[in-house]
Amino acid sequence: MTCELFGAEAIFSYSSTSVQHTVAVGLILVVVGIVFFKNKLPSGGHAYLSGRIAGLGVLAIFFGLLVLGVSVPDKYFIDHVVLNQEGFCSSNGLWFLPSAPDRFHYSDVDHVLRKRDDKGHYKLEVSFKNGKKQSISRTELWAENEIQISKVLQSHGVDLRE
Repeated sequence: MTCELFGAEAIFSYSSTSVQHTVAVGLILVVVGIVFFKNKLPSGGHAYLSGRIAGLGVLAIFFGLLVLGVSVPDKYFIDHVVLNQEGFCSSNGLWFLPSAPDRFHYSDVDHVLRKRDDKGHYKLEVSFKNGKKQSISRTELWAENEIQISKVLQSHGVDLRE
């Protein structure tokens, strides 16, 4: 379940540079892992050390494939902040296990408070006119585009507070 992109006024997603950097990290890990796994130690090298290096190679390959198989699709297909004429929607999660999108309609919002949680991470606390509150995690994607997202929210009458 993701946010509807059709008819959106503004869609924020990770830049292609960010996705390319993630792909590069994954590929570098895989290549380094293959080099370590092939174990280019001289024939007189200690067997114990050779086994350790091959083990590091397997770990590097595993983490490289994990980055390529999980993080890249998430950044490209799942993580979006979508603003349309009626409201806000933010989707994130893993491609094989996406979380339910955070949504609200502008007309239902009293104000949005930016605050830090116990760990120091920023969260958005949406206070609705009916008294209910909704907490929204401020993701890396939100942080990269905060100024533009804030301007669109304010243009629709959403009161943003610190």
